[in-house]
Amino acid sequence: MKHIYIILISLALIACEESENQSKTTTKEQLPSNGIVVTKAQFNTEKMQLGMLTEQWFNTKVKATGFIDVPPQNKSSVSTFMGGYIVKTPLLIGDKVKKGQLLISLENTDFVEIQQQYLEVAE
Repeated sequence: MKHIYIILISLALIACEESENQSKTTTKEQLPSNGIVVTKAQFNTEKMQLGMLTEQWFNTKVKATGFIDVPPQNKSSVSTFMGGYIVKTPLLIGDKVKKGQLLISLENTDFVEIQQQYLEVAE
């Protein structure tokens, strides 16, 4: 009977042991999805160094694509009664505007037709 208990306890201990493959898998799953991981080999190959944080200027420019987003409380919506193409705007992103200020110039062939009809009616 003692031998059966010893065998059962031994099997239970072996079953509870974690394998190396499982621990490596859980380590990879715990990495943040929005971060960058640099291995020791990459660190050494690229001759990276650890140091204090300092402000530096770079002579090269980085070209990137993206978009500028504004918080909802700072957004405004402008609409017209007719569509068209924006020909010009004197504004830049972040400029403050005042009441009555020109925002955009629209171009549309329908505007010309409306003006012609107005002139015909006015005569």
